[in-house]
Amino acid sequence: MRYRLAAPVAVAGIATGAALAVATPVTPQPGAVVTTSHPLFTWTLPSNAQSSAIYIANNPAVTPEGRFYDENVVDADVFFNDERQWSPTTPLYAGAYWWLVWSNDRNTFVSYYSTPASFTVCPLVTLLPLRTRPYLSLHWLDVNVRWRANVRTLTVKVRLLHRGKVIWKRTENDDNLRRLDRLDELTRALVVRSP
Repeated sequence: MRYRLAAPVAVAGIATGAALAVATPVTPQPGAVVTTSHPLFTWTLPSNAQSSAIYIANNPAVTPEGRFYDENVVDADVFFNDERQWSPTTPLYAGAYWWLVWSNDRNTFVSYYSTPASFTVCPLVTLLPLRTRPYLSLHWLDVNVRWRANVRTLTVKVRLLHRGKVIWKRTENDDNLRRLDRLDELTRALVVRSP
């Protein structure tokens, strides 16, 4: 009878020890909406654990070990000093994301992944001051429209009014698909010429 009881107790002890090294995401909280392309991620760890890496993905699916699939990872970083907070250097586009922390037990070196936590980056678009330059001899007007945005595609519509009447208009799409070092400081220009 003693042996039968000892086996479940030993299994419960192993399962409890395994759960102790798992990181707990703090911010952004699950389901949070953030208004920056560089959110600050923070987490807590038990005293016997240290953080090894952070992963951000655009899909919550995980491997059997608990890590995001490589094709869904949009940003990641490896830690060497047991960090408890991190912010991406590459800005995130507007949209839904999930994040998790990879940690390990300091004594056994067994690795663990936290449960993925969801968050959303809000679309942010700022129109900068409009610049115009007339070319009177050519009857042209250059219109320079500039903006900052964290969206992948942006449609810009420009209308030129004279006494309340539209005398010229143009619509252009800007595909912002390149990953830039500082997307939130990106300035795009659209120069149009009107006859």
